[in-house]
Amino acid sequence: MCCTKDSSGGLKLCDYVTLNLEKSDGYSTNTTDTYPWFIPNSAYYSDRRSQVATVEIIAGVLRSSETSGIDDDLLITYEKGGFNHYTTDNERPVIGYYNVVDPLVKGTGELLVNARPQEIRLKITTLDGSRSTGDLTGSITLKFKYYNSIQSSAQLHGEYTPIISL
Repeated sequence: MCCTKDSSGGLKLCDYVTLNLEKSDGYSTNTTDTYPWFIPNSAYYSDRRSQVATVEIIAGVLRSSETSGIDDDLLITYEKGGFNHYTTDNERPVIGYYNVVDPLVKGTGELLVNARPQEIRLKITTLDGSRSTGDLTGSITLKFKYYNSIQSSAQLHGEYTPIISL
């Protein structure tokens, strides 16, 4: 799978990271709603690519041991990123959601993040922000897409409107 073609017709490679909840650091003793994973540099194709990147959920499935309905709808937020995202409750940016009717995780869009993070932390909560009551299992695949930092800076600079002060 490739992200896109660059201006010369070559392929831009993306990084894909699959996170298994049961393999998150401290999963068996986790009493919070945050799941951390430490990612080695070798998981990424190259450390020479741009520091400008976006991340999105492209696939995933979750299951909850809770069956009374409390965990029927869950939000997935991404820590340490989402510089192009605003949320009215001052929480981390929502990167995906889950519904018990269809346990496939759905992504909500691309978040601007630091490239090649050494730690990824996802927070999975109910719609009201509280911790899920059941034990969660499953996996989520993230796609990291990289952008040319010089071209990105030039484009952003061209989008700013000059302010004239009198």
